[in-house]
Amino acid sequence: MTDFDYIKKQISITDVIGHYVHLRQRGNSLVGLCPFHNEKTPSFYVNPEKGLFYCFGCKVGGDVFTFLMKLENLTFVEAFKKAASICGVEVSSEFESSSKDQVLRVLREAGLFFRESLWKESGKNALEYMRSRGFSDDFLKEYEIGFVPEDASELVERLKKLSFSEDIIYKSAIFLNFKEGVLRLSGRVSFPIKNVESEIVAFGGRLIKNDLDSPKYLNYPDTLVFRKKNTLFLIDKAFEHIKSSQRVILVEGYLDALMMHQKGFRNTVASLGTTLNPSSFKRIDKLVERLIIMYDSDDAGRIATNRLLNMTDQFSCNLSVASLPEGLDPHDVLTKYDKSVMERILQNYISGVDFRINLIFSDPSNTIESKRQKYRLAIRELQNLGAEEIEDFVKKVSEKLHVPESRILSDSERMSKRKMSGEKIFYNLVNYFDRHILRTIIERPDFYFLLKSFDYSMLFNDEEFLQAAEEIFNMDSFDIDENILDLSDKTKAKVSQIILEDVPIIPDDQWEEILQLAWTRKNMLLLKENLSKDKDAMVEFLELAKKEKELSSKIARIND
Repeated sequence: MTDFDYIKKQISITDVIGHYVHLRQRGNSLVGLCPFHNEKTPSFYVNPEKGLFYCFGCKVGGDVFTFLMKLENLTFVEAFKKAASICGVEVSSEFESSSKDQVLRVLREAGLFFRESLWKESGKNALEYMRSRGFSDDFLKEYEIGFVPEDASELVERLKKLSFSEDIIYKSAIFLNFKEGVLRLSGRVSFPIKNVESEIVAFGGRLIKNDLDSPKYLNYPDTLVFRKKNTLFLIDKAFEHIKSSQRVILVEGYLDALMMHQKGFRNTVASLGTTLNPSSFKRIDKLVERLIIMYDSDDAGRIATNRLLNMTDQFSCNLSVASLPEGLDPHDVLTKYDKSVMERILQNYISGVDFRINLIFSDPSNTIESKRQKYRLAIRELQNLGAEEIEDFVKKVSEKLHVPESRILSDSERMSKRKMSGEKIFYNLVNYFDRHILRTIIERPDFYFLLKSFDYSMLFNDEEFLQAAEEIFNMDSFDIDENILDLSDKTKAKVSQIILEDVPIIPDDQWEEILQLAWTRKNMLLLKENLSKDKDAMVEFLELAKKEKELSSKIARIND
């Protein structure tokens, strides 16, 4: 066991979080008032066994280091040291600085190797791919784009000659298996991810040819020097341009950001996927007047934009949205049209309120049911607005639906009280059960681990939702922010669908019935094969069918 692993094992998430939050036992978890948002009813849970925390109010979750990094705006190393201090574990300054420095040196050496590989025969296809996407050779060299070859023997030899320990190489996350020479991003174009000081802290990779069974993009996991949620791609290149323009443009992907830079929009950065933490902007937030969000114009992009807008209160600068043509991303716009088209898109940014209004009223239908649905969405969205946005939002909803502003505000207040009281959520088994199950899997870590050890297949009627669940359960754990990029496009679409539909999470007090339902259905399936041969099987089957019906009636229908 390494020194790092030994110290990590001595750190108790209960002791660390208990240092800041008064925790009470509730079942197998601990519960308290969330330190990340104001609340009167506890929705902040800690699972000591898994070493995880999660707030069902503001959706913040992670491990003990995530907690400290978010709460006190610390780096990973600072959070590690702080947690150790709270738990009475000594961490020497030599251990901290030397480990970090050596990991950065390994990453620097790997970056050089990947860059060299792009221009060798092994990187021929990768180079042609990047050229086909519109990138010049000079730009690829300037931005240190590389290729991760299948054969890692040369890199292994280099690292051994430089006397790096296996422990340090493991911490860099370059290898999936160092002893066997298996590189993490093997066969992919590599993008160096750097901090403001221009040090490589991680790599991202893109497939050269799309494969339905593999995600297009992969990122490194969090390490001693890298936290995905706190990192902006190309911040090293963009920093001075952001300062001089007092604006920052945020896009979704590596190629989007790179093409924006090649075309002259060098105050552009990218989040590593459709998520980021406001602390990513800590170095630049007070230097800029406006953050322009320009995520892809698909469902996942719209969801991510909305999530970021819900964090408005955590930013000093103004948040705005630049809307791309339907079905296009920034790279598409810049390669298909003149640069002036992108300039107009950025000039015509809209406010966060207008983005939400456009999203709610995107359906042109004017039926009574359509108006009701839009009104329900508006009331829900009102719960997420910053104080300075409410007046403008309510006024625009009132104008579009011809509903008095006073009624909108009173209905919003009533919904808030329902949430605070923990009123039971009902849902429609026939049409929406698969969606509720999948939503609860991705939003509730405790439900995820509970169902993972169960025969969950019996709960799904829709094969596509079952396949999505299987893909998610194939991971060691699942966090929608951390793992969304690791999913196939098909599963991403399903996840986006249930979030856009605002499908409720299944309440804790109905989990037992759901597990019993799965067990009952499985036994009915097993008995069904022998019904024609075994009379006793028929009797038992009918009893189970009755039980299945009773359980279904307990899991009541929706009353939205």
